[in-house]
Amino acid sequence: MKNKNLNLIATIFAVILFSMNVSAQQNYVANLSSAQEVIPNASTGRGVAKVLLNESPTGGGTITVTVNYSGLLGNVVLAHIHGNAPVGTTAPVLFTLNYTGGTSGTITAGPFTLSAQQVADMKAQKFYVNIYTSNNQQNGEIRGQIKRAGFFTDYDGDGRDDFQVYRRSNNTFYTLQSLGNRVEERTFGATTPGFIDGYTAADFDGDGRSDMTRLRANLATGELFW
Repeated sequence: MKNKNLNLIATIFAVILFSMNVSAQQNYVANLSSAQEVIPNASTGRGVAKVLLNESPTGGGTITVTVNYSGLLGNVVLAHIHGNAPVGTTAPVLFTLNYTGGTSGTITAGPFTLSAQQVADMKAQKFYVNIYTSNNQQNGEIRGQIKRAGFFTDYDGDGRDDFQVYRRSNNTFYTLQSLGNRVEERTFGATTPGFIDGYTAADFDGDGRSDMTRLRANLATGELFW
C-alpha cells in the first residue's frame, strides 16, 4: 500500500511539473507594416513575427523568433527587437536578428535570454520588431508591436483595440482604427432572404491582425456559413 501511495504521489507531482512547463510557453505575434513606423513611409511590404516565450517559474525566460517578410522596397540590411516602448515611440535595440537580405525572406533567431523585467515589458506590449532596408536605413521600413497571440479586436496590427460595427443593411464593416484614427470600410456579400447575418472577430490566419468574418444562418435548413 505504501509503494502504491508513493507511486501515486510521484505521478501527481510529474503531472504538475508537466503542466507548469506547458503553461510557461506562450505565443506572441507582431504584424509588421510601414504605418507602424514612427515616421511612416510608402512601403506596402508586410511581415509577421512569431515569438515563443519560454518563461521561467523563477523569473525571466527565453524567446525564439521567426519573422516572415515580403514586398519590401529595398533589401534587408538590419533587423532588431527593440524595447521598451509603446506604439508610436522608439526604444534602444535589445536583440539583433540574423537576416539573409533580399526584399522577402524568413528570419529565425534565438533563443534570447530575458530578465524578469523584460518579460514584464514584453507582456505589456512594449517590445517591437523593426526591419531596416537599403531604402529605409535610418528609421526602418516595417515595424510591428509584439503582443499576445489571439488579440481579437486589433484590425491594424498595432496591439491596441479597434472599434468596429457591422451594418447589416449594406453588409459593411466599419472599423475605427487606433493607428492613424481612420475609418476603414469593407463590404462583404449581399443580403439574401431567409438568412440571418452576423459577424465575429478572430485572428484566423495567425498574422497578428483580426480578420473580418461574416456568419450566415440559413433559417430553412439550420446551416451555418462563414
